[in-house]
Amino acid sequence: MKYAFLLSAVYGLLLSPMATSAPTAKPAVTLRVRSEDFHALKEKRDNEATALYAYIVADSELDRKRDDEATALYAYIAADSELDRKRDDEATALYAYIAADSELDKKRDEEATALYAYIAADSE
Repeated sequence: MKYAFLLSAVYGLLLSPMATSAPTAKPAVTLRVRSEDFHALKEKRDNEATALYAYIVADSELDRKRDDEATALYAYIAADSELDRKRDDEATALYAYIAADSELDKKRDEEATALYAYIAADSE
């Protein structure tokens, strides 16, 4: 395995000068552009650049609008969460009131039962 690696390294070192000195392809035809065509292409490029700039500005404005909408949505979600917390607190307070009222009713029932037993015992 070492010999194969060594052989490929030597082979690469021997061929690298040949690869760097190899001739490159020359263009077969030179392109000539008339000055009217050049000016038309330049004007087209300028128009495309202006259109691209307008697109970027419109896209930035759209991004700002989306950010504002996202901020408003976040504020709505935060307010809704706060309202949910408030409703939960109110429900907890109502549950505590119902539990206390039930406890009071149970105490009244026990007192009424004791009073009834006292009246029944007193009647006998």
